[in-house]
Amino acid sequence: MAFSVLVVVAALLMERWRGQWALNRWKQQMAAEGEIFEPDKMWPRPTARSLAVSNELRLAVEQLPPGLSRFSGQICAIVVKESGMARRGSQEPSPVLASQTTESNTWLELELEIRHAEPSLELLRKILRDPPADMGYEILSGLDKLSIPNFVNVRRAAQALQAAALSDLHRTNLAGAKDNLFALAGFTRLHAEDPSLVNYMIRIAILRLSTEVAWDALQADGWTDAQLAELQQAFQCDKLLAQMQRTIAAERSGRLYELQWFSSHSYLAWVTRYQSFYESLGYKVPVSAQVYAIRYWRDWLFHPLWRFAWADQEKLQHLQHYQAELEAIRAAVQTGSGTELNRRFGSLQNNYQLLAASWRFYIAVPLIDQMSEKVGASILNHQYPYADFRRAWSTSMKNLTLCHMLTTAIGLKRYELRHGKPSVSLEALVPDFVAEVPHDLMDGQPLRYKLRSDGTYCLYSVGEDAQDDQGSPLSETNDRPPSSAWDARDWVWPQVVPVHADPGA
Repeated sequence: MAFSVLVVVAALLMERWRGQWALNRWKQQMAAEGEIFEPDKMWPRPTARSLAVSNELRLAVEQLPPGLSRFSGQICAIVVKESGMARRGSQEPSPVLASQTTESNTWLELELEIRHAEPSLELLRKILRDPPADMGYEILSGLDKLSIPNFVNVRRAAQALQAAALSDLHRTNLAGAKDNLFALAGFTRLHAEDPSLVNYMIRIAILRLSTEVAWDALQADGWTDAQLAELQQAFQCDKLLAQMQRTIAAERSGRLYELQWFSSHSYLAWVTRYQSFYESLGYKVPVSAQVYAIRYWRDWLFHPLWRFAWADQEKLQHLQHYQAELEAIRAAVQTGSGTELNRRFGSLQNNYQLLAASWRFYIAVPLIDQMSEKVGASILNHQYPYADFRRAWSTSMKNLTLCHMLTTAIGLKRYELRHGKPSVSLEALVPDFVAEVPHDLMDGQPLRYKLRSDGTYCLYSVGEDAQDDQGSPLSETNDRPPSSAWDARDWVWPQVVPVHADPGA
């Protein structure tokens, strides 16, 4: 009996040593190649200015009139009318809202709300002229206290500026619309050094909102070449594309911190910590965390053994998983191709094999991995137990592609202003109106462009399936026009329908 106990203890000691050695060796190799694992090295420390700006932004949002929320972020800037064509949302008889509502909303009501909101909006415009790139929070304190920055204020601020810009466009106040558009573009730079996925996805969502407002604005007369050049520069998004790789590196850093906390505390302490966190966010705690038999089994037997013998091995498995995803994203950023990203992520999942003697590991970290879906990941499954963030990356590549189309459309408008005729090709825009031929991030090839015989043009991306359907704006499932300009076989930059020429008016 005593001999058997000694054998078990020796085996556990060997497992512990093996895990520590492998983890430290791998981290040293990766660190030598420039990889960073410590959160305090990835997140910059907050400055006095970033803290002050965060406070100013919060105050500005809190002082917005409640009635503005009916319109903020809800007004459709692009109202699809027929295949490849749309009406300007700002020129509709009344605001077209994305959400279903029985209320009667008018432009006059919006204008009155904007007047009441003007002091707050002016403060937001001031902040966004030169937004701080760092953050107003300290990362280690945030991780320790599970304190999530309040990005809701950023979202609400952007939505209010969107409504203000469309109100200006409705009243043909191009100067006011320009100021609000530049403020919206400033969100791509606000907290740009914060590598967290949540911050990144909010900035990506605001970029989509801004792109559609800018489409409406470009249809207005009165723009000068200087104004358009400034707007085009403000919406350059190549830095946002490059920042994708920082977000997955930050996720890896956060995961390592969580695993280290998990392996230095009891299972019951972990459940208590995250149960409160779940409930504070309004989420329902998973059943597995509430069953006493599971909790006691893990707390008194499995978790102590895991902490002693196998925690470092599991940390290594998670780090290697994130490293593979990071390499996939780096390749996609380098090639500028969503197709390449999907191929690599598909290969990771298809080639995944469950670890030998997987009973030793948690695989999916209790509680926190159930929250992955809340930030853009798919539901975990036994075949690929790690969070699948492809939906987040796909959304990012899509919105960045739309932004490329926006800056290209601005270049085309500038060309026509200067030469009095549309450009025959995208190559003709280089270098006076664009630095290089713009890319379609869905397949890594140049955006497609065709000049029509009537003097209009067709600018498009190959869309989600990365198949060139020759600029088809039809729905993927039928021959009816899609409900959104970006829900079609190809994503076609919409041609505006003049109000007087609209057969459905």
